[in-house]
Amino acid sequence: QDNAVFYRGRYAAKATTPGSNTFSYVEAALSETIESGHVYMRAYFYVPSNFTLTHIDLFALHNDAATTSADSGAVVMFASGGNFQVWIDKEGAAATGTSMPVPRDQWFCARVDFEYGTDETINAWLNDTQVYASPNHDTTVEGGFTRLWTPMDYIGKTQGAMTVYVDEIGVSRTPLPCLD
Repeated sequence: QDNAVFYRGRYAAKATTPGSNTFSYVEAALSETIESGHVYMRAYFYVPSNFTLTHIDLFALHNDAATTSADSGAVVMFASGGNFQVWIDKEGAAATGTSMPVPRDQWFCARVDFEYGTDETINAWLNDTQVYASPNHDTTVEGGFTRLWTPMDYIGKTQGAMTVYVDEIGVSRTPLPCLD
């Protein structure tokens, strides 16, 4: 936790890594296993500009019983080359919503929502502006989603030292708008 940089309240989680092949994240068990219906994720992030941003995962849903990343079914919002992207582990597929850059030196709200199913659309939002909408994805995973990881559960091989702050994290079955 950090009491110098926070979005709301008095503290935020602070994740720092020395570089590639390292991780720094909070893992939380979901209050229910998600195996159907709509899923909403939201968190606020602060990414300082004094670090080069090549690839970090911001937040991801996983199944804790999965034996490989390919069957974890993870749905991940991440930053690559300084832009937002969405990844579906099961499909081994990534796409950029736009060339929307990750804001630096300011708090921003990131959201992902999707329907749990075999032919579904995944949406991503930055400060309530939609930056990604992609149909025809298999968002299922055997055993359902059970865990949320944030903010740096994966660091790309070229990512150097990095610090990210995260606050107001949520996973819900009902919409989670960005807060005022």
